[in-house]
Amino acid sequence: MQELEEQSTYHAIVSLSWTINYCESYTELVDVLHRFYQALRPGGGVVLQIAHAKHAPVEVMEDREPGPGGQPEDVLFLYGFRRPPNQLDELEAQYVYACKSLGEMMHEKHLLHVADARAVASCAQKAGFKDIQLFDSFQRNAFSGALSPFLVARKSGGGGET
Repeated sequence: MQELEEQSTYHAIVSLSWTINYCESYTELVDVLHRFYQALRPGGGVVLQIAHAKHAPVEVMEDREPGPGGQPEDVLFLYGFRRPPNQLDELEAQYVYACKSLGEMMHEKHLLHVADARAVASCAQKAGFKDIQLFDSFQRNAFSGALSPFLVARKSGGGGET
């Protein structure tokens, strides 16, 4: 994202799975979003899936699924979140993945620095985007309590849109 240099090339840019939250500061985020803005054609849009720290549950959650051979509950995915002290807009995400049939197990910890959806929306406005909206889900429910909301915004131009 930090190296995107295209100009007026894309109709849309989509960033899912909280990748935008890996920016280390809101200053860096404005720069990345400005790169997105420049890379879009007039009227083009951006969709971002954002971690929102204030709505993160504090319990450990789990997901069990069939494995590669269809074995029931062969894959286990544990995940949990922690808000670092005195950092209301950061989120530490921890993941444990295990697949019994393949003998695989992995643990990861990620610090998501820009994890406030409203602050991300403000950065999008600073980067030049218009018609910025936040939704709780892909179903376009109004943003109110989601851990993983979506931001949708548009570059002005293209067919008289603003």
